[in-house]
Amino acid sequence: MITKIYGIYGQTTAILRIPAGSGKAYLQCEFTRGRVNNKINNRPATYCSSDRTEQNIIEDSVFFKSGRIKLVRVYNDGAQSDAAPAAAPATTPAAGRPFVPEDVTGNTATDYPGITSREEAIGKLKELGAKAVDLRSTAGIKAVMDRLGVTFSNLAL
Repeated sequence: MITKIYGIYGQTTAILRIPAGSGKAYLQCEFTRGRVNNKINNRPATYCSSDRTEQNIIEDSVFFKSGRIKLVRVYNDGAQSDAAPAAAPATTPAAGRPFVPEDVTGNTATDYPGITSREEAIGKLKELGAKAVDLRSTAGIKAVMDRLGVTFSNLAL
């Protein structure tokens, strides 16, 4: 079973009526739990769906095609993969959105050359899902970087 999480950036909550089929029926989706600010804690309002029909309706809608609704994450039988926009470069986040590497469990490391300070590195690792208690020491930071498959080429730890 595939579970997909959709998001609307810049919103804390949103209720959308998405037309289905010929437009006589609709799917009502409530996007919740968003946080809007300019810091690391920025997050889109999200809607989760495990129903393939719902996913098709959302992905065929004008909201998804225009970019108002974005695919945030995909979970496949317990394995998580993050959806990255096709147009976004691998080393920079899209405006206002955190970038999450596509394969956080693989051997290929994602480099963030724009990170030049320890505080920026900690912020990026937290953004990628690391817990603050794991980032107290240099050894802890390096361990989290290895686990997430992340490197900071312009940072010496």
